[in-house]
Amino acid sequence: MWLKEAFKNRSFLKNLKARDDAKEILNTLRNGKRNHKLIYWTTRPSLLNRLTIQSLERNKLPFDRIYYINRGHACESKLKIVGREKVNTIIESNSEIIESLRKKCQTIIFDTPYNKECIRGKRIYGWKDLEFMIA
Repeated sequence: MWLKEAFKNRSFLKNLKARDDAKEILNTLRNGKRNHKLIYWTTRPSLLNRLTIQSLERNKLPFDRIYYINRGHACESKLKIVGREKVNTIIESNSEIIESLRKKCQTIIFDTPYNKECIRGKRIYGWKDLEFMIA
């Protein structure tokens, strides 16, 4: 089943467009005064690594590291990454992840239709909102 999903994701990744202002804001965070390290985590299968990197590069999105994690163990995996990488701020859309990590680092929740009930973390509605929080 996961292999079938991975092949469906190939065409998705080839056509994936970054959200408005993502390139500008992420480059500002990476190359600004504080020189943030940008770590991505995804539940995509790791066999899509090359396509994922190509997608980031095509959209001109900077990154330092990408972690591929199992969806069923996302909270535990992300908690380990936060500790290992000494992460001080996460941007997340999953309210369960926000809840599990909120005591370990600053949590910023990217607004989506499926996380309206989440009251933890600072909520942003677009990439421009982030610029003023951690730049």
